[in-house]
Amino acid sequence: MTLLEQVVSAVTGWGASRVEERGQCQALLELIAERMQDALAIWQSHRDAPIEMDPKRAVTTLVHPDAAKRLNDLHYQTRDAARKLMDLTGTPVIDTFDLCEELTIELAYRQLKLGETIPYVCVKAVENQQRRLSAVRQALNGLRQSS
Repeated sequence: MTLLEQVVSAVTGWGASRVEERGQCQALLELIAERMQDALAIWQSHRDAPIEMDPKRAVTTLVHPDAAKRLNDLHYQTRDAARKLMDLTGTPVIDTFDLCEELTIELAYRQLKLGETIPYVCVKAVENQQRRLSAVRQALNGLRQSS
């Protein structure tokens, strides 16, 4: 069971007695979805970047620094919302950044690997964000249908 499935399962099991907490969980998932949508738009806007094959250059130097900073800010906002969601539902979050992969914003702070290009990195980031955003939206739909 994925983390989001655990969240939906926990919240739908509350019944009518915890309406306020259910609303808070839904609002947090909506916030996470908004932040993921913002990150997706940033990555999509950089897909047509010039090809750069130098693996020693960080992605942040190849996407605009303001975009990289915005992605970082979105990551922290998402992480904070996810922590609140996990506290409300009692669902554990375990990884090196205290956030599960399915709720992570794709960051631009990393080195290119040998043979990678910026367009390739952006396409992969878009794919990852789309998959994660879809999972969050599915969880939101599950909460809404159980109300």
